[in-house]
Amino acid sequence: MQANDRVNGKLVLTIYRFGNWLYEDFKVPVFHWLLWWSYKILNLVIAKGFCSADIPASTKIGAGLYLAHGGNGVVIHERSVIGERVSILQQVTIGENSHHRTHPDVGPIIGSDVYIGAGAKVVGPIKVGDSAIIGANAVVLKDVPDIARAVGIPAHIIKSDKIIYTRHSPSVNLRKK
Repeated sequence: MQANDRVNGKLVLTIYRFGNWLYEDFKVPVFHWLLWWSYKILNLVIAKGFCSADIPASTKIGAGLYLAHGGNGVVIHERSVIGERVSILQQVTIGENSHHRTHPDVGPIIGSDVYIGAGAKVVGPIKVGDSAIIGANAVVLKDVPDIARAVGIPAHIIKSDKIIYTRHSPSVNLRKK
């Protein structure tokens, strides 16, 4: 969470992490129910209402997620898996394709060190490989291999053998000096 420099992004991720902890790990019955309802209220009022981000507690997200612009308009499928050090810009949707519900319990799987540009849509039970870049407003409907770029509507895959490090890649120290 230290990668987020805006208050909105920190709020959204703190609420998500709290809900995910309740969803995955916390099993004390009465307290779970009370804490779950407090999470639901925080999520509704702050994350969805104030910050316009929809990140369900059941989503699996690795460390170092960066939500540009505080996660404004970001919508993530409840069964998605997101790797470490992923950068997600505003108005991104990571979800299922409602016209082809062949895998309703599977969301997109995003690898580590991925950059997802503003307005991009990653749709369906697909996999985005490590160090991939999804261009702004791209509509990704098929798998993206490691170190590749996906641009356009529908997205065209541009393969590469050279990693372009994003601002929040492993080569960058995330701690403020």
